[in-house]
Amino acid sequence: MRAGASERIPKQLKDKVNRIKEIMQQRGMEWVRPSDQKLKEMNATYSMWNMWVNKKADPQLYQLQYIANFLGCSIDELIERKEVAA
Repeated sequence: MRAGASERIPKQLKDKVNRIKEIMQQRGMEWVRPSDQKLKEMNATYSMWNMWVNKKADPQLYQLQYIANFLGCSIDELIERKEVAA
């Protein structure tokens, strides 16, 4: 098992973490899918990828960097961050 494989997205972030589809649309990548090699690096299947894109499941924390690399963005872009008023 990879380091961090048991780490799950904290419940309070679940609705804010998955911006994969939005980023893909912004970059004109709606129909792009990761290669089998990229999916293997992410420790994912194409079915899992589709579930992430369609917000039916969320990736694990350790997978975020692989996804960000594939999309050409940062992990921060995958996570919706809103400023909190002080």
